[in-house]
Amino acid sequence: MNALVVDAGGDRRAALEAELARQGYAVAPATTAVEALEAVARAEPVLVLVARRLGAEDGLALCRSLDGAPGAENRVVVLVGEPADLSVLDALDAGAADVWALAPGEPAARLREAIAEHYARLQAEHLRLGGEFALLRQALDRTGTGFVMTDPRLDDDPIVYANQAFYEQTGYAPADVLGRNCRMLQGPLTDPADVARIRAALARDRPVTVELVNYRKDGTTFANEVHISPVHDERGQVVRRVSVQVDVTAFRERERLFATEQTARAAAEASGRRSAFLADASPRLDASLDLRETLDSLTRLSVPYLGEVCIVDEVDRGEVHRLAAAAADERVEALVRALPARYPTEPGDRDPLARVIRSGRAEILGRDDPPALGPAAGSGGGGGLATGAPQAAMIVPLRARGRIIGALAFLSLAAERQYTDEDLALAEELARRAALALDNARLYERQSEIASALQAGLVPGRLPEVEGVELAARFRPAGDGSVIGGDFYDVIEREGGFDVVVGDVTGKGARAAALTGLARHTIRTAARYEARPSGVLAVANDALVAERASSGRYCTVAYARVQVRPEGGLHVAVSVGGHPLPIALRADGRAELIGRPGSILGWVDDPTLHDVDAVLAPGEALVLYTDGVSEARTPDGMLGDERLAAVLESAAGMPAGAIASRLERAALQGGNAHDDVALVVLRGTVAGSVAAAA
Repeated sequence: MNALVVDAGGDRRAALEAELARQGYAVAPATTAVEALEAVARAEPVLVLVARRLGAEDGLALCRSLDGAPGAENRVVVLVGEPADLSVLDALDAGAADVWALAPGEPAARLREAIAEHYARLQAEHLRLGGEFALLRQALDRTGTGFVMTDPRLDDDPIVYANQAFYEQTGYAPADVLGRNCRMLQGPLTDPADVARIRAALARDRPVTVELVNYRKDGTTFANEVHISPVHDERGQVVRRVSVQVDVTAFRERERLFATEQTARAAAEASGRRSAFLADASPRLDASLDLRETLDSLTRLSVPYLGEVCIVDEVDRGEVHRLAAAAADERVEALVRALPARYPTEPGDRDPLARVIRSGRAEILGRDDPPALGPAAGSGGGGGLATGAPQAAMIVPLRARGRIIGALAFLSLAAERQYTDEDLALAEELARRAALALDNARLYERQSEIASALQAGLVPGRLPEVEGVELAARFRPAGDGSVIGGDFYDVIEREGGFDVVVGDVTGKGARAAALTGLARHTIRTAARYEARPSGVLAVANDALVAERASSGRYCTVAYARVQVRPEGGLHVAVSVGGHPLPIALRADGRAELIGRPGSILGWVDDPTLHDVDAVLAPGEALVLYTDGVSEARTPDGMLGDERLAAVLESAAGMPAGAIASRLERAALQGGNAHDDVALVVLRGTVAGSVAAAA
């Protein structure tokens, strides 16, 4: 027998038996609940059809009994009855898998058809659910953790499911477990207080976790960590209790190993924090070549991770110079900064800072060592900071490019903190990176100073004052000014007037600066004896051609010879060698190019150069500039000749200084100049007026 029909009605029972037989089942009948339970216990059918009414008995009650009987997980129970007498929720709550509504008085053919439809649906659903439940049971069996499910709706809350891990954990077989309460695992050593906690939680339908001493089937004990949680149906009623049971005996036995693992993990985490600290330090140290910013980054990132106080000292010609200091406490920082910032080092000096600088070896200091803040700290200069409080310190040398450039000190004001070799190794790695960053910043600082000094020597210190003329000039080196550029300008006074020169030597750096100086001074000398601007540029060309073999560079120049006219305004003679043509800003607002393009200087032995004369009326201006102005990058793209002319036209009638400032702002809209910017503006005033130099 693998199907059981429990129904007191003759016609319906006969139709059900016939349909199941047609489906290949061996069918047995039962008319009462007692007969049904006996048949199930005897033959364990896989399909049981239960009538909603069994005479005076209730089919729902039988479904509940079948759901709690052994083998329920392998059995499908279907509730059968008239449509008006069936409730799907009641049937499912009673443990039925489906309901079949069969109306009374149906013809035999229609009854068979309805049963066939119900069976087909049940078969499809059961196959699907059966596959999913099989996968679920397989997964639970492989977890290695005991998993038990009980049914609180049945007497004594018996076990209705247990996974394979539970059987292996306890040594019991399914026949020993299913249908029994979990207290079967308790014994003399089980703590009654823990059992009471479980009962109290179950009474309130609350989850609970306890650790019990439980017993296996063979009588041996094990530590069982039990997690019990209620499972509610859609109406909020508890229909199952799930118990996860973990044998923690092995964990108790391996506590020493676990502690060792925790220690190793802590060490690994500390190593990770040190690596993260260094990973954060490197970009911050490299973020700027400004010495003060680098020092500030170094001290701030070290406090309080490596100590409550961090100081940076530099050694120079036998003296220690305090470069920077920081502390977690503002008052402590003020005390540190109040200490002398410079003191000598002598061979016999016990000062640990001096000792580390002399030896090049890092040290860890204790509270009994000399103060780590310099010799003045020990005499009370530090307000008791160095000697009046428990402390430890680390001092590591700052070594860059094979030499000691200073020392990095970390001071702990906490009595419980003691520096270790790992801390010292971290400090040494930080010092290695910091020393290179500091040395680079110092080199950059010196390079910037040299570049500024050389660049200043390539332009006049001030513009001359010429009666009847306004003169203004602007010069802005590319980038941050640390690299010497090739742009230059000059105003050369001479009898009867003056000359204005704006030029651009190719390249940057020292060689470009040398060629710029050669071009500027050659032009200054030639201006004394050459009658026309083109003659001056021809002399400069000869000098640059002679240098071309060694330098490989050339130069562009715009040259204007200016004379003040007695009746007012200016007469200019312009010659251009490969340079942007000067622009005349006329009284009516027009921007007009002056001159003719000529050869680049230093490129050929016999350059083509022209002289072009022009007159500027009073109030009109002439602008000479380098391509750093016209090719400046702005938020809208390159400035360009057309936009440059528009900027100048908008400045018509303004003084020379205002014109120069407006042009400079236009060239620097995008921030720092990408190329050198040099420009000179000259403007004639009313005869007899005195020009304002800007």
